[in-house]
Amino acid sequence: MHEVALNILLEEAFMEKVIVTCDSGIDPLNMDNMIPATIIENKDKTYRDVIDIDSKSILEKTKNGSVFTTASPILSDFIDKFESILKDKEDVVHLSMSSGISEGSFNSASLAANELNDEYENKIYVVDTFTGATGGTGALTLLKSPCFFKRCLKAFFLFFTLAMFSILLF
Repeated sequence: MHEVALNILLEEAFMEKVIVTCDSGIDPLNMDNMIPATIIENKDKTYRDVIDIDSKSILEKTKNGSVFTTASPILSDFIDKFESILKDKEDVVHLSMSSGISEGSFNSASLAANELNDEYENKIYVVDTFTGATGGTGALTLLKSPCFFKRCLKAFFLFFTLAMFSILLF
């Protein structure tokens, strides 16, 4: 009986997966979980960052006179990525470019999350990184995530339960 209860606790505490996604401006480590920003060349041609154009191409085109601007990722990219993860029964923590730099990115991610959180059991947590583009953002911003605290509480509960089992058994 104790073994069954322990297995249930272990599954509950550790089998739940969380996928971290981020905007392309946050130096994503996993390109599969990146939401691309929009890159605009000379006000008329658009690209999806990292997918349709890379920084080397942008630098070359800039040397030849092109002018580039950026826009936030499009809403459908957020919805498509988040929904594909939720369908796999996994939670999402999305690290958004600072709302101070790209209010549209944070708002679009939040809008997609609100829409999909009503549909799915698993949830999306959007984190405003309050920073620009930096690869170190992930470690710091996960601490702000409700998902992170949920896991900490589960780990504490598991530790407490195991301690109680060991007291009962010995």
